[in-house]
Amino acid sequence: MNILTSKRSIFHIFLLLLIIVLNLGNLVSPIGKDQGIFGYIGQRIAAGELPYRDVWDHKPPAIFYTYAAVEKVFPDSLIAQRIASIFASFLSAILLFLLARLFFKEEQARITSMIFAFFLNCRTLSEGGALTETYMVIFTIAAYYFAARLFFDKKPHMSAALCSGVMLGVAFMFKPVAAVSLIAIGIFLLYLLLTRKVQIAAFLYNSVFLVSGFLLPNVLIALWFAQKGILQDYINCAFLYNAQYIQNNAASLPYILNNLKDAVFIQGIGSAVLWLGAVLGLIYFFTNKKRTPPKIFFVVLLVFETIGTSAGMRFYGHYFLQMVPTATLLFATWLFRPTQTVKKKTDSLIQNGVIVLALIAFCAQLYFEGRALYRYGFQHQRSIQQNVAQYLKSNVSRDQIIYVPGMETPVYYLTHTKAPTRYVHDDFLYKMTLAKKNSVIEQIINSKPGYIIVFDQNYLTPLGRLSTVIESSYHLEKMIDTVKVYKRS
Repeated sequence: MNILTSKRSIFHIFLLLLIIVLNLGNLVSPIGKDQGIFGYIGQRIAAGELPYRDVWDHKPPAIFYTYAAVEKVFPDSLIAQRIASIFASFLSAILLFLLARLFFKEEQARITSMIFAFFLNCRTLSEGGALTETYMVIFTIAAYYFAARLFFDKKPHMSAALCSGVMLGVAFMFKPVAAVSLIAIGIFLLYLLLTRKVQIAAFLYNSVFLVSGFLLPNVLIALWFAQKGILQDYINCAFLYNAQYIQNNAASLPYILNNLKDAVFIQGIGSAVLWLGAVLGLIYFFTNKKRTPPKIFFVVLLVFETIGTSAGMRFYGHYFLQMVPTATLLFATWLFRPTQTVKKKTDSLIQNGVIVLALIAFCAQLYFEGRALYRYGFQHQRSIQQNVAQYLKSNVSRDQIIYVPGMETPVYYLTHTKAPTRYVHDDFLYKMTLAKKNSVIEQIINSKPGYIIVFDQNYLTPLGRLSTVIESSYHLEKMIDTVKVYKRS
């Protein structure tokens, strides 16, 4: 084993340990709402059911099948899902290292990868991990790596273009916003053509194979769903529903501003130094006359990722995860800029600010993870969903039908029970016609759930006559904090 290989092995081990340490609190924390949805749908798929037809959500299928794969190997294991998320973060960091190595020196690429790993697993961004963005960034980074090779290899490089497209196609099946990265790479290819960095033949070949690669996994999954008879369900749930949702639920300006204010405050605590670093990278780009293709590549990607992130006008922490790879690369562009471009007084002040913010981010992460580890690991505190699930597990059988109104989806996953309809949460109620909504409510009632768990009485308001059915056919078996556990009489 040569010295370089040995150094890389040590670096990989250190990187993995860093990601594990950053996730110690996550390993013992209660499951979140989104993870509960993905976990439940993964359970149903592992049991032989199909997404969209048998169990409903509006996300594309990749996240469901990721959870299903883990569920198949490690049944009913929340810790396994979280370890899979840690492995995904590790794989993303390795790919980011390979990408950074195209633009920076070996040691600089390692530092860049560590910065990326820290912020990818920063609690204010990751929000517990195992989300669509956690897995999507693996494939967007891989796509960026192959796209970058199109510049370094001046001739037509059909395999790199095809691989870049395929990776973005898979990322799209985690979250459709990955399509903006396809546009960004296309614009970068056009830039290479206009600046005569590549010939027109290379541009045409690369563009065709990039788009073909993007379409390939999407066409394959569409054909497979068509063979299963659920293609229309897939289109309705993952695309038409989302389009209608965005159209009918345009966020008001006060909501947007309040959401943005909360995002800025939360990001300011945990990851302000990353965004400051990205801004410094942009300033360096626009003030430096030598605008090389790699720098232009980073800027184009960040612009389109920002558009994709902000398109829905909702600024939740994990939405920003898709911007972390490019923000890190821009940060590194400023961090490793040539010494002759450094203005001593100004840069000294900026560097001190960056160091202070980096220390704040590090201390915030230690605090958040330490608090979670202490509360849930050592004090064994549990969420209200966990307490309810613990009670139900000793009273229900596997796959028994229960009903949990509202968005308390982790209860289904933690008890391995089944919802009375394909809808695991009640978000659907606010988007349906009255006739269809009443039909679903009747389906809930006719399924005669063994238990109905009411976390909030307001959840029953849109459910029509279900309240009357509870009064006539169920009795209150137990109160767990403020949660009412009704059992069928």
